[in-house]
Amino acid sequence: MAKRGLVWLAIAVVWPVSWARADSLLVQDPDNLPGAPPQVFNDVQIDSVANGKIDFETSTNGRVTKDFSNVVGMTLDDEPTFNAAFRDALANHFDAAVDEYAQTIRTTNKLWLSQLCQILMTDAANKAGRFDKAVDGFIALVKIDPAIALKHRPSIPQPGSSYLDGAASAVKSAVNAPNVRPSQRETLLAFLLEIERARGDDAAVSAIGQQLAASSAASGDPAVALETAALVDARLASVRQAIEQKRFDEADALLAGGNGMFVDVPRRAEAMFLAAQSMDGRAAAGGGSDQQKDAAIAYLRVVANFKNVAGAPRVADSLLAAAALLERLNEPNEAASLDRDLITHYASSPDVAGATAQLDRLSPSANTQ
Repeated sequence: MAKRGLVWLAIAVVWPVSWARADSLLVQDPDNLPGAPPQVFNDVQIDSVANGKIDFETSTNGRVTKDFSNVVGMTLDDEPTFNAAFRDALANHFDAAVDEYAQTIRTTNKLWLSQLCQILMTDAANKAGRFDKAVDGFIALVKIDPAIALKHRPSIPQPGSSYLDGAASAVKSAVNAPNVRPSQRETLLAFLLEIERARGDDAAVSAIGQQLAASSAASGDPAVALETAALVDARLASVRQAIEQKRFDEADALLAGGNGMFVDVPRRAEAMFLAAQSMDGRAAAGGGSDQQKDAAIAYLRVVANFKNVAGAPRVADSLLAAAALLERLNEPNEAASLDRDLITHYASSPDVAGATAQLDRLSPSANTQ
């Protein structure tokens, strides 16, 4: 029987339950020899589901803890619809599993099972292409815990999908619902931003970016939920789009509002690079030499801060961009020096081609120096 997979691994909430007689679990130990049968646990009492683990008791084995990823069978004696959903999901019949998990959520009186089914339904709906149900599940998970929801974030369908309008409406309603915590609102707004981008609604994308910036500033603690990679990446994507569309004030506001969010090295480098790009864009749109110099200095700050860290994120890009600015400022020797630095120290970067072309343009003999 197939291994359950990663669907269980993101469960991070403890859900106590009462004794459920005649329930059973099948657990496939990954250390067993290939083809070995799963271990059978009957008369199970589930104590908790937390951090990718299931804790339970049986009348014969006492207390047991197992990885949920190894659960390949689960039967509850008084939940036939859940049992059918679990079997269908294991058999890759995700469309049927979606409806059965949804029905279980409506009918069960077990809180732990209802919340577990929200996760399973969201994942099954994502695999079945049922974006409407996946969105419903995601919203429900955000209400439970945004960190769990982010690990089960539905894939956004292609532009033109008939699901997008309804999804946007559902998420907007959730954002504006009473008693929504800042971390929940920010998680939903980041998701809504991607939906609106797929819908091609640039005005909505811009407005959501501003809401995210305002929400971060108002919370007084930008680390609250915003340190999660998905939210940070959504903000950076909004900044990139604003720069591409020459909305530099918006890009700067998003970066300023997110100050403190960019706690890991790659995203901190990306934020600094985008700030330099925004300055570069302003200079190209009519700024003078002073603005161009400021933009070049901003790019070189990226180089200074990240040239010695693993992967040197955005360093080659910044060298090439700074060299281009210095060329425009009629400082060919300084520009050529940056190009040579890029070619020498970042030979695998795709920016080498641009640096080589710039050297050829600056001086026919520059490549041989």
